[in-house]
Amino acid sequence: MPPSPYSTPQSTPEDSQSFPYTKAALVSFLSPLIAAGSLLMVGPQILFLVPVAITTGIIFAVRRSFWSAVFFGYPLTFGLTVAWIRYHETPGYQNTLSCAVSIAIGLMGFGLIALGLWHSLPNGKTKNVMASMNVEEINA
Repeated sequence: MPPSPYSTPQSTPEDSQSFPYTKAALVSFLSPLIAAGSLLMVGPQILFLVPVAITTGIIFAVRRSFWSAVFFGYPLTFGLTVAWIRYHETPGYQNTLSCAVSIAIGLMGFGLIALGLWHSLPNGKTKNVMASMNVEEINA
């Protein structure tokens, strides 16, 4: 009989010595790719993309999924795009506080994306659910 959805989650035994290199490579590839997608927000389409990303983030947050961090981080990466555009348009912009704030907001969004992807993507290992269950749960 499967465990009740209301029972406390049991941790699965994993090999603590192995680092998931494929997962790290995937996160390292997807995080900048998603952050670069903030270039799509330049123009009037920002009025559509940001509410969709925030609404989707709220839906995943209610479901307690780390995908919400990816969707909340995506609009924040627009700060990096703003800093890059203003750097090329305004002389001396890199010495202003608004540049530092834009970069900080963009990097926070990038961090949220990387964190969300790290916790959401699978390790590539199969987990033995029966080994992590207690004998009482199996016999119940």
